[in-house]
Amino acid sequence: MRKYLAALAFAALTTASAAGQIPGQPIYYFPGRDAMTDANQSSLAIAEVNDTGANTFVGVFCDGKGGYDILLKTKNPLMTKNDLDLDRSPKVMYRIDAETPKTVSTKTATLKNAPDLTAVWFTEQAEKEIYRAFVRGRSKVTMRVLRDGMAPLDYVFTAKGFLAGMEKIGNCR
Repeated sequence: MRKYLAALAFAALTTASAAGQIPGQPIYYFPGRDAMTDANQSSLAIAEVNDTGANTFVGVFCDGKGGYDILLKTKNPLMTKNDLDLDRSPKVMYRIDAETPKTVSTKTATLKNAPDLTAVWFTEQAEKEIYRAFVRGRSKVTMRVLRDGMAPLDYVFTAKGFLAGMEKIGNCR
């Protein structure tokens, strides 16, 4: 399921065919329902504030059961091929506005059945923390990818408009 969702997200963002955008914010929403079951298959993408091409984003994907999966997709490699082969996904630090940073775990990602060194899924516990970070954030959520043997990468995402975006996709229900 995650492979399928990632493929949809990458295709949607690269063609800029979002069903909508939260006014004044780099937050794009893609409503969708399964034709047979009416399961919510919507998604939300929060583009990195300094990436005008929306090549780096946090994606929230409704799982059709009232929950969601969260992905970080970047324009930069997040791990080496060796790390991916050994299933060593980088840790991610996140910071809500000016609060104390916290660290969460990720999982490797694939796109079209091929390893993707530029994307990671958050673990189930980390998804909850990242979701709450965007809900609680007044202005921004900053993420630092702690790459093994490489310099860390910092990304800034707006928190403004996150709840409005989630409403546009039915809060994944």
